[in-house]
Amino acid sequence: MKKTQYFSHDSNARHDPKIKALVNKYGPCGYAHYFMIVEILREQENYKYDLKKRYNKIAMAQEIYMQEDELVQFVETCVEYELLEMNGESISSKSLTNRMKLMEEMTEKKKVAGRMGAQKRYNPSVLDDLVDKYSSAIAEPKQSHSSAIAEHSNKINKEINKKKNVNKQSHSSAIAEPRRRVMKPCPNCGAGLYPSCEDYCGDCGWHAPIPIPPNVKL
Repeated sequence: MKKTQYFSHDSNARHDPKIKALVNKYGPCGYAHYFMIVEILREQENYKYDLKKRYNKIAMAQEIYMQEDELVQFVETCVEYELLEMNGESISSKSLTNRMKLMEEMTEKKKVAGRMGAQKRYNPSVLDDLVDKYSSAIAEPKQSHSSAIAEHSNKINKEINKKKNVNKQSHSSAIAEPRRRVMKPCPNCGAGLYPSCEDYCGDCGWHAPIPIPPNVKL
């Protein structure tokens, strides 16, 4: 299934003074061009776009229906109005970056909650220890946001997998050691009789006497 490139968009973004200033200068097209750039940033790794290379400028200008020189001027205006940030030759959106970090943290929390739910279903005893150990740390991710959650998530996975491996080993050892059935001795020679054929001895030829019904006369 294809992953949707999603980001949150405020329904009242047009009322932002920065957006109003942009629309005042470029008209409604300025609003459209800006959010086209934000969509392009959403698709990039780390949500940054390198404008140092000319072919990147040409590609972005083509995507948002601008000339190359118009794009450069428009980006400079967005930086001036604090709608975009320029880091060297790369542009980014602080608002988009913050929103995506929050979304990534929420996604990771849901993944952890899902794994805990599955663990509670199949191995409740392990879950109690994991919840006590990691829930407080996940609820307050103060160090580098998503990286802190990812670290605790990895620890949870390792402990769950470790417990599963122990269970598999114990289960395998139980299978590897089948129950030993005690063989009855032959009344004639003392050799062991097979459980499936206890009325006949293959060593000495003994066989159990055949019972005769009481109504049969010999």
